[in-house]
Formats: sequence, C-alpha cells, structure tokens
Amino acid sequence: MASAVLACGLTAVGGTSDDAGAGADASFVETGTAPDTDTGSDVTAPDVVTDGAVLDAAPDADATALDADADADAAVLDAGPTTAVGATTVAATSLTVDLASPGDGTIATDGQKDGVFVVAITGPAIALTIIRTDSAGAPTSNQQWDTWVGSDAIPAALGTVFTLGSSTYQLGVYDNGGVLLNDAAGRVKLLAGQQTLRVAGASVGSFVAGNHFRLVAQRPDGTLVRGPVVTY
Repeated sequence: MASAVLACGLTAVGGTSDDAGAGADASFVETGTAPDTDTGSDVTAPDVVTDGAVLDAAPDADATALDADADADAAVLDAGPTTAVGATTVAATSLTVDLASPGDGTIATDGQKDGVFVVAITGPAIALTIIRTDSAGAPTSNQQWDTWVGSDAIPAALGTVFTLGSSTYQLGVYDNGGVLLNDAAGRVKLLAGQQTLRVAGASVGSFVAGNHFRLVAQRPDGTLVRGPVVTY
C-alpha cells in the first residue's frame, strides 16, 4: 500500500480503493474461468461422443441384418429343391383307356389299354418314371416307363439296367383334368408346387394284381426322389 506525506505534515493513504478494485477485478477475471469451464463442458460433453456412438452402432446393426439375410439365403440354398412324391394309387380307369404306346419319344396311342396311376407330386421335376419293383421297392423284372427319351441319360442311382431314354417305354403324363404335359419329344418338366397327375404306361403284361410299382421323380439338380410302393 503506498503512502504520501502532505505539506501539512499529515500522512495520507492513497490508491487503496483503486487497488482493491483492481484486486477485485483481477479476482473476478480469475474466477471467471468457471463460466469458461462450463462453456467448455457444454462443448466437450455432448454430441461428439454420443453421435459417434450412434454412427458406430448403425454399421454394426446393418452388418448384423446383412449377416442374418445371408444366413437365411444360405439356409434356403442348403435346403435344395422341395420335390416330393406323395400318395400313389392305381387309377379307376387303369386298363380301360389308351394313352401311351410301348415305344420311345412322342406320346402316342397304339390301340391297347394302358396301366394308369394317380400320383400327388410336388415339383419342380425334370423327369418322371414308373418302375416295376418288389414289395420293398427295389427294381425288378427290368420294366420301366419314363420321360427320358433318345440319348437322355438315365441316372444310375435309379438302380435299373437301362442307361438311355431310347431303351425304355414312354410314360404319358397328364394333369388331373386330362391335359397331356409331355412336350413333343416326350419329355416332361414340372414347375414348383403341388399337383395331382395321372401317368400312363403301355400294358406289357405287368399290370396285374399283386405286382408292385413306384413313381420316381428327378429333381432339377439331377438327384432322384422316390415315391411309395403301390401294389396293383
């Protein structure tokens, strides 16, 4: 604190209020960092981290959804075609109608009555065959009616002795309304979905009481699906 000696001999204290004011101002400036701190906390605390977290979370969520979709697609692919051969019965019209001939290729009649079966099938399928079997369903007697024609390869997995379509009898395939489904060459391609078909093969002495048959379908991937054994 400064002092001064006046001419009258008195000593006076000077600048006290100004110094105090300056000190107070300085003190206010120093303590004024608190508002700055508040302002700083307002800036640093909020959206930067929060928004970043939201942005980080979004890709993870999207990636999880994509992974789930990919897994679902893979599961569908692994499941493969849904082709199935269901109940097979001897049609009431069997051996009373002429719908096929004992040859290969284009479906044609020959004046002889044919064996006819009704089958519930779920497509897709690229070929159908009726084979003569034993009671357990194993191929027997080398008798086969199918929609493989000409040089079409007959799958070895079928278990018969035939290797080419030209070696077997034709199989007429009709929808439940009687419409022929074979193409001009004699082949059949069934779309996906459930349907009831009537299949006819030329009578060569096989369609007699006690004999066994089964319908087998070929999937688009070349594999086979076998239906139940039916006793004529």
